[in-house]
Amino acid sequence: MYRSQCLRQSLLILLLLAASPVPAAGPIEQLTDDGLLKRDPCFQPDGSSILFASRHRSPRMVLMKLELAKNKVIRLNPASNLVELAPSFAGNGTVLCYQRMTGNDQTTFVIENKQAGSSRQLSASEAVSWNVRISPLGDAVTYNLSGQIYLRSLESDAETQLTKSAGRNDWPAISPDGKQIAFSSSRDGDYELYLMGLDGSQPRRLTTASGLDMRPRWSPDGKQILFTSNRDGNYEIYLLDLESGKQQRLTRHQEQDNFACWHPDGKQLAWVRENQGRFDICRMPLANSAR
Repeated sequence: MYRSQCLRQSLLILLLLAASPVPAAGPIEQLTDDGLLKRDPCFQPDGSSILFASRHRSPRMVLMKLELAKNKVIRLNPASNLVELAPSFAGNGTVLCYQRMTGNDQTTFVIENKQAGSSRQLSASEAVSWNVRISPLGDAVTYNLSGQIYLRSLESDAETQLTKSAGRNDWPAISPDGKQIAFSSSRDGDYELYLMGLDGSQPRRLTTASGLDMRPRWSPDGKQILFTSNRDGNYEIYLLDLESGKQQRLTRHQEQDNFACWHPDGKQLAWVRENQGRFDICRMPLANSAR
């Protein structure tokens, strides 16, 4: 009798463990502590540093660099007095792209090639554009212009409008192989994630939850997408597996979790977390189940 009861209890415990959800992410590490407003973090391709935009001694946002080994934050362009946003890298990290707001209410794209020692400053066809990102291959940039998504070749300088839909289209991100663009669109009501070809062809919807699904970021292998959503009542970080369509919530926090980005190894992520009105960069590993 006693052995039979023990066996039943053991089986019950195993069933409960099997039914319990496997955590998608590991312990959270806070990397900064100044509490200043932050956005747009991205890892350098070698994983040694994180670039991000931060409020700095004024309402202006400027680019900062967090050196992870030294736990040191430095200003990327200390001589600049202009707003800087949205850093992104191409290839092995030799090409850096970011957005700069000029003094006459215009935005430009800065393309810095460290290997060639060159810097280009480009303007879109209209004065104000947002959320520029460079292709991982380094041959194009994509951005939002008047609620539509555009692609600009860095070889020919040709600008192509990719979306012409109702609502707004924003936060475009080019896939690691340079063949697709993930973006967010309100064409069907609220903001959902979509996927389209590099030429704007064959757009398809990826999410169907109520609320805002936004700021998609490709995993290094192109199989998953991190994004921000308030579908559960608060801004949190989610993970979408493109093959299965499965979506996982990675953060659970009473204030905002936003602006997620991938580590180059695909095994961890960083993002901006709000805590009692303070904003800092956090990092955590992904569990094997999420990867």
